[in-house]
Amino acid sequence: MDTFQRFSNYCNQLGNFSYVDLIAVFRQLKPLHLKAGEYLSDCGHKKYQIGFLEEGIMGVRVCCGRGDEHLQHFIMSSSCFTDLECREFNKASTYRYQALKDCDILTLPIDKAHQLVRQYSGMWLVYEQLRHDSLLRMISYYDLLHQGDAANRYCCMVELFPELIYQLPMKYIAEFLGITPPSLSRIRRSYAH
Repeated sequence: MDTFQRFSNYCNQLGNFSYVDLIAVFRQLKPLHLKAGEYLSDCGHKKYQIGFLEEGIMGVRVCCGRGDEHLQHFIMSSSCFTDLECREFNKASTYRYQALKDCDILTLPIDKAHQLVRQYSGMWLVYEQLRHDSLLRMISYYDLLHQGDAANRYCCMVELFPELIYQLPMKYIAEFLGITPPSLSRIRRSYAH
């Protein structure tokens, strides 16, 4: 499936858009490739943009000050994402967006997004759904992290996000669960039995 098809499928889940409108919006998007380990944005930025992750997996890290950060949630292929803090409160971000696998991303600066919303009435649905999806994604991962001990969290993660378990290196899963890779390895062995 090509990039435009993935993007139009996502938009058409949210509303009915004409092919012409989708082409016009798609032409405003800027393609970007990140290699695993590279960052899309960094803590402290106020550069607000919308992203559509065509391929790959991204991790969202929250910066806690003094250089500390932890992996808060993941963004999967064929989904849009945005920094809610920058968008809602117009403040510097406390998040870093990292490619955990090689990623192909389409980005759109906020000023262009506002222009598209004014120009194409149906784009307001996409814009608002993006906000809604970002918030729900954060909540679902937050809930997962508060499910008992590490073994319970891992079991929940396998049920809710099996594609992550098999596609990501163990170090990212362990970091997300708040345990060491050897501890995760023991949990995985006991889970397999």
